[in-house]
Amino acid sequence: MTISKNHLALQEVLSANIPGLASILADASTMHLVLLDPEGVVVWVSQTLERSLCKEGTSLAGCSVLTILTVANAAQFGGYLDGTSPFPDGKFLLNFSVHNGLPQSLWCRIMLTPQGLLLFAEPPAQANRALNDELRQLNNQLTVVSRENIRKGRELAKALEELKKSESELKRHRNELETLVRERMVELMAATEEAEAANRIKNLFLATMSHELRSPMNGVIGMSHQALKTDLNARQHEYLTRILDCGQHLLGIVNDILDISRMDDGVLKVSATSFDLELMLKPLAEYLRQEAGKKGLAVSFKIAPEIPRTLIGDARLIGQILRQYLSNAVKFTASGEINVFVRIKESRPQGLLLSFTVLDTGIGLTWEQQEVLFQNFHQGDMAKAGRFAGTGVGLVLSKRLAQMMRGEVGVESIFGKGSSFWLSVPVGVDARGEHQEPISFL
Repeated sequence: MTISKNHLALQEVLSANIPGLASILADASTMHLVLLDPEGVVVWVSQTLERSLCKEGTSLAGCSVLTILTVANAAQFGGYLDGTSPFPDGKFLLNFSVHNGLPQSLWCRIMLTPQGLLLFAEPPAQANRALNDELRQLNNQLTVVSRENIRKGRELAKALEELKKSESELKRHRNELETLVRERMVELMAATEEAEAANRIKNLFLATMSHELRSPMNGVIGMSHQALKTDLNARQHEYLTRILDCGQHLLGIVNDILDISRMDDGVLKVSATSFDLELMLKPLAEYLRQEAGKKGLAVSFKIAPEIPRTLIGDARLIGQILRQYLSNAVKFTASGEINVFVRIKESRPQGLLLSFTVLDTGIGLTWEQQEVLFQNFHQGDMAKAGRFAGTGVGLVLSKRLAQMMRGEVGVESIFGKGSSFWLSVPVGVDARGEHQEPISFL
């Protein structure tokens, strides 16, 4: 038995353990058998057939069957291999031209197996019946496939090979991506820690500076109050009044910065407690009356009568936002009036959505200024007016305070005619709350 050592498909055939095939291949002394791969290359040949076809010392293993056939038979058999001619049914005559260089004719049969072609010649007469029985049994056990199926099988094998390559490439890319993601995550974590550390240092600095500034500013404001109670001429009284106003304004900025730093640190929290709406608004009304009175502005507070007097929410934060609105209204209104409206914007199962509006007849805002007004440290182009200059910190803080309470802030304005700053904030209703009569503080 001669085997082509370089042909891996042969080992698969011989190890397939197909009943019948093993016994036929083992009985090499009486049978003329040759096993071809789908390309027509001899991968196994029985000694009996090899002796009848080959010179002594030569072997057919590894040779193409087309090289040992006569020209006519080679063309015919080549058609079987490339699928242009169907395989013959039954016996057919092939002319071999190997032994001593002379052609030798053998009646042959071809059977197709999933692994290749089983080509066999007619055996000696005494073995004919046994061989036919063996081959008939083998024929029942082997899967006979067409050339089209063989072609599809090759395409499938090629596709599987390409798939394996793609999977290998994909795995490599996935490993590279995972490595890259890990590296980026490490960099991101490091950058995040660095940013958080810097933010903590900034907030600590702001908090420290705010605390340090509050003490001397309170001293300036307190002494100004005391000085205004003494005998002063008109000019001295005006100077001290300006000092007091500037000190209070500066103290307000310091307080806003302190609140922002506390908010960033998570120290500033929303507190939902029961509060009296009238008591919350009364000091704001007094503040508006005093500050607007200095400029001769008319003022009013109008509160919807259907609003319960006792509510649940954070009165301190709501009052802080309204005070910022009132301060801006007084600052940017030279003449006219300032009105405050409190209404129910929406009734909810859990309570009410209150709307607070501060309407003034001041310098107003352009559309572009309104778009950026509540962004960090924006005050539109109002700083161009000199006496209207400011930082815009208060409005930034107002927006963040409103968001903490799940509320919203906004502005509507007509340039040169005035502005309407509003706050909508959800509040609960105290079970003891009663609807109030219209309130007028002024």
